[in-house]
Parts: sequence; C-alpha cells; structure tokens
Amino acid sequence: MRVDVSRGSPLTDTLSDAAELRVLSKSHSFPIDHVLNLIHGQFRRMDMSVKVLKHDCDIRDNNFSSIFKREIGMTIKEYIEWLRVREACSLLDRGCITIVEVGYEVGYEHVQTFYRVFRRRLSCTPGQYLERMRQQTTVTRNGHEKPQLGDKLCA
Repeated sequence: MRVDVSRGSPLTDTLSDAAELRVLSKSHSFPIDHVLNLIHGQFRRMDMSVKVLKHDCDIRDNNFSSIFKREIGMTIKEYIEWLRVREACSLLDRGCITIVEVGYEVGYEHVQTFYRVFRRRLSCTPGQYLERMRQQTTVTRNGHEKPQLGDKLCA
C-alpha cells in the first residue's frame, strides 16, 4: 500500500483522510474494536505482531487476520506499519530527535527495518522526507509560494 504524500504535514493528512476515518468512524465487531484499541495503545512495542495481539486479546480464532482485513481494509501488519510511519512523520516534523531515534521510538528494533518500511510506504527515505519538509518550510517562511495540494514531497 503506497501513500501519496501530498500536503502540509503530508502523511498525517493523507493517512487520516484515507484509512483512519474509515477505521475510526465504523463500528466493528468486539474483537476488532478490542484489537484496534490495543494496537493504538501499544504499536510502539518492538514485539508487536499478530501472535502477540491474539495472545494479549485472548483470541483463538484462526480466521482473525482475515476478519481484521475485511473490516479494516488492510492486514494487521500493514495497519501497525501505517501507524508507525504516521507517528514517525510526526516525530520527524518536530525535529527533536534523530532519524535512528525515531525508528526506535515508533517500535523498530532495527533501523534498517524502519528505513525499509518507511521507503515502501512513502517512496522516500526518512532523510529525503526531512529534506523535502525543510525545503517546504524554508520556502513558506521566506514568503515564497506555498506548496500546492498536489505537490509531492516524496517522488
């Protein structure tokens, strides 16, 4: 699932508009609601996985993953990645910690995995994302033209 990064704080806008509204505005079955709450509260855990979720939620249904995908529109792994990348963009936008620290903060044990997932989701590395955000901020602060809605940050 590729995300078109195309607004002010791009990933947050795009992901909120696309998936989060669909997930949060919809009523889901009990185990799905329970799992969503757990994922949102603990997606930063480095050991977060389908197996851990099933154990923590005491779910014995072997079809749970397919039920989740049918109700949410993405797999559990994709959803966890989506939350992590969204949070990573938020942390990168703040600029208070390094890219490596961001990777650890959002739940990746290995920085290479963080880079790979970030690149797969946004078609750019965290460094490229930061550079493009800096360029947009500089242009806006200097009074030049603001980026338009259709402008892409990550090519």
